[in-house]
Amino acid sequence: MKQVFVNVSQMSLRRSALGLAVAATTGALVAGCSAGTSSLQQPSLQQPGAGGTAATGDTRSASEIEKIDAAALKASRLAVFATATPPKGSAPYTHVWAPILRIEVIDDKAAAQTIWDGGTEGTVIDLTELAGNGSGGSQKFLGLVGAPVNGDKATERVRVTFGKAFELYTPGTTVAKTTLLADAVTRDTEGHPTISFPLTKPRNLGTGKENLVINFDLGALTVKDDKVTPALSEGDATGLADLTRQVQTQFVGTVSGVNGSAPSAKFVLTPDVTTSSAMIVQTSASTALFNDDNSTNPTLAEKTRVRVRGVLSPETKRIVASEITTFPGDKPGAASTASPSALIGAISHVNPDDRTVVIDAAEVEGLTPTQQAVTVTLAADAVFRSRGGLPLKSEEFWAALKEKGTPPLLRVDGVFDPVTATLTASRAKLENTTLTGSHEAEAVGTAKFVDIGDKSFTLATPLSKWDGIASPDDKSKGIPVTLTTATEFKDETGQFLASAHFFETALKDKDKTVVHVVGLYNSKGVFTATRVELTPKPAVAASPSPGAAPTAGTAPAAGAAATPAAGATPVAAAATGAAATPTPTPAPAGIAAPK
Repeated sequence: MKQVFVNVSQMSLRRSALGLAVAATTGALVAGCSAGTSSLQQPSLQQPGAGGTAATGDTRSASEIEKIDAAALKASRLAVFATATPPKGSAPYTHVWAPILRIEVIDDKAAAQTIWDGGTEGTVIDLTELAGNGSGGSQKFLGLVGAPVNGDKATERVRVTFGKAFELYTPGTTVAKTTLLADAVTRDTEGHPTISFPLTKPRNLGTGKENLVINFDLGALTVKDDKVTPALSEGDATGLADLTRQVQTQFVGTVSGVNGSAPSAKFVLTPDVTTSSAMIVQTSASTALFNDDNSTNPTLAEKTRVRVRGVLSPETKRIVASEITTFPGDKPGAASTASPSALIGAISHVNPDDRTVVIDAAEVEGLTPTQQAVTVTLAADAVFRSRGGLPLKSEEFWAALKEKGTPPLLRVDGVFDPVTATLTASRAKLENTTLTGSHEAEAVGTAKFVDIGDKSFTLATPLSKWDGIASPDDKSKGIPVTLTTATEFKDETGQFLASAHFFETALKDKDKTVVHVVGLYNSKGVFTATRVELTPKPAVAASPSPGAAPTAGTAPAAGAAATPAAGATPVAAAATGAAATPTPTPAPAGIAAPK
């Protein structure tokens, strides 16, 4: 795949300047070449298998999960990144999509260990997006994997295995020229091109403190006789600690070993691809959490299948999650409910009448961007979500795309037709171009600690409904809510009311007033409300015991009012009418108390 989506489940992703991928396994191979140069004349290589099979769901036993979790948490990891340097002068290509299948490290005994394996499809990276324009700070990094590495030997070389061809776009063209790798590039036993390069200094990469940057030198990339030869070397890690210089990545897999309390929890993510290494994901209050469908109450619980988007920390070697999508419909061993193809990019054209958008491919999954501009048709029943993951009405979604200013970044999931180069999407979500400290969210709970002077109150836990966030357990102190002069108030029928009336009601019915809050949830775990609605008090639900089934995907009971676009975005919320009367749902049991 292409774009930088990281399928921790291994990737069938491709990336342009926005995504990522990850995986890992081990194998023994032969390599070697002169220091400082890429190897084009390696011996024939025996690869360790065909790259893994995508196994959706998790059929492992509890003991197997426990062993994997323990090993994952204790392992000394190596963080691996990709970057690129631009050519001097004018760039001959506007996009260079490079398909990467495997990354290995090779010690002084010529023994190779696979630290990233993308399976049969791998990941496709747009190298020009990583290279930037040559100015200071424009170069980007793409986090590929935080993988365990053998720590008893020094690594001398790195070997990268590619797909058979690059997709090259010259200035002024919108259709790629598919260009095979040069015949001089060594092939493995399966016919895949492989290139190796030496480290600037042989060293032990298994200490848990090392980072490996793989640099693609676009200035040294050559095309001769319609065949391409890339140039690779160990890159400069300067600026790696600045997470804003990383393009976000995507990892897909199964959750286990959840530890800590929401919103700051960590868990082990086991990739869908069997050859991948388990990785550790760190969440925070800045992490948006939502279900893939239109259901509420997303929960991180054991064996939940998720898609994590974020960046790779060069210090902790963990995935720092900006958003997590759960797939409540995915059961262990069953087929995935996720769409087979996905695309992220800036929108260049919008037509609400025929429900189409044109997206300039930046990250792709399950498709090859042989045309840079992809026409996307949104299905009549497509699910729309805001940047924070809240559901949007169709009219709100199209209005957001037409807003003035920088064209929004959009993610679409659906079925891609390679003949027409079009995608029919069943899911569409607005995306942030950079990491942000706050995002849209909503929650329903009892208001307590109401303070008229400070214009604030606290949402008591457990919550009866939530979206965009993980619900804290019932031991937490609740979620602080700040009100502003722009905050709208509504009664149980959806009618607007004055803020004074809200406080009067909340103080009169102390610790019994149930409210629906929509707003921005910041990195400190505080809601700044754009709308507060009074709701009928739900029946009391007992908190589940640890290990209870997750509540993700719980829908309102029959007859209960559906959440209005209040689940939509704070911007569009004012246009919403009816108030929500959600079915009470206990707090999630998937997040345990800190150990």
